Amino acid sequence: MNVESRDGSVIVARGLTRRLERLKTGVETLGAGDLAARVRVEGKDEVAHLAESFNHAAARIEELDRRIRGQGTVSFPWNDLRAGGLQPL
Repeated sequence: MNVESRDGSVIVARGLTRRLERLKTGVETLGAGDLAARVRVEGKDEVAHLAESFNHAAARIEELDRRIRGQGTVSFPWNDLRAGGLQPL
């Protein structure tokens, strides 16, 4: 491996590590209760797709939390199943 190839590999690895660190921080922030946590999406590779998926999931969780807080009560379908209100498929 020549010097230029090695240097290029190091640059790519650093960029990948930086993006994975940001994704990890986003997951930890969301897990700590900050439902507004999002990560920057860079590129079109697998890490970018993970970041997009994370942002989509975080937005959905935030939306559901807002709905639940607005209703004051929560009713889950599995509660109705146990009570005999719904029949399983």
